Amino acid sequence: MDNGSITFFDIKACGFYRLKRNAEELDHKFGNPSEIFTDLANWVNGKNFEDTIPWDIATHPLRSKTFCRGVVIDPQTKDIVVVIYRAIGGASGNIHGVRAGSIVGSNANDTVVAGNEREGEAIVWGDPCYYWIIPEHNKMASIIFPHSGADTFRFTNYITNFINNKSTLGQRKKQSSREFTPSKAPDRLVTVVTTTFEHGEGKDKCNCIFKFDVEQTKIDTAKANIAEIREKITHTIIRDTTSTRANDERQPILKVVSNFLRSLVGDEVGEEPAIVAPKRIEVIIDGAPSEAEIEALFAQRAEETDWVDVGFKVKDSEIPIWLTKYIVKSTLAIADSEGINHYSPQKILDEINQVRADLLENIIANDPNDGLDGLDVAVNAQPNAAEA
Repeated sequence: MDNGSITFFDIKACGFYRLKRNAEELDHKFGNPSEIFTDLANWVNGKNFEDTIPWDIATHPLRSKTFCRGVVIDPQTKDIVVVIYRAIGGASGNIHGVRAGSIVGSNANDTVVAGNEREGEAIVWGDPCYYWIIPEHNKMASIIFPHSGADTFRFTNYITNFINNKSTLGQRKKQSSREFTPSKAPDRLVTVVTTTFEHGEGKDKCNCIFKFDVEQTKIDTAKANIAEIREKITHTIIRDTTSTRANDERQPILKVVSNFLRSLVGDEVGEEPAIVAPKRIEVIIDGAPSEAEIEALFAQRAEETDWVDVGFKVKDSEIPIWLTKYIVKSTLAIADSEGINHYSPQKILDEINQVRADLLENIIANDPNDGLDGLDVAVNAQPNAAEA
């Protein structure tokens, strides 16, 4: 059996919104999740895996590569499952890959485990990220298995780039760019591109931009509960992961040539060292964060994983209080799998449909607006014996 941890998100914006000076003021004009992900499915299905990056990699050579393995939409519930794939550049340890040239689709799931590839075979190393969009309840969820990850910023950015560069939705007007130097990186020049879409006629005509914003679904009383025990907090615990790479002993010019001019010089420049599987780290800090810092921790907290978290030790207790306690989450159990291969979008959707009511019960019970007051934090949804 393989278990996936589900973290729910509220969809705050998904569509085309009137361009305003105050970006926080949302004025939705057109577009909804069903239309957007149907358009994505039409674009990716049947493509070679490596052709699913929705931006020009020659223009953005340093941008982390993100691919799509497939999209599936349930004809009855209108639920959507999308599997994206984040490349990491090398293979060592418990890392999977996808063969270059694999065809994208709702049933795509072929997987290569590091060490099992054939000599000379082109592999894109990385990990899949599974996302479940639930338009009926204006929710989205990430599903993390031991072999996969979650990167919701990357996912929303992927969809935004698809709409701005490849989608057939809307009347794309123009792309404007501006450059600025970040205060924290004064030696770096950042280019920001804005894509606008025309909407309406006559006096109702306006420019729109695409937005896809989500926020983790949380118990409303979470920050208040932490604030109440703040005076009893003795230590703050930070857990995170870090990826490491062996030292690159090549000359600087060979590193540049390897990344950008390999076709001119072949394999003589050597390979960059592979990224190894992430290492777990834990830092314990004396004292408690301020109320403002507690609020910031909730806003910036990473998605649910089996390690990354923030916790607090309190007086007279050996058991830390973790922020994951306050995130609405569930578990998706896949009975007929050992978790070795990736799952196709269709496989994930089929498994969700077996226990969909149980998975969603925690976010919709007793509240017509899908509010979260008074809800329990976790629910484990298992298939019935007849379904397993």
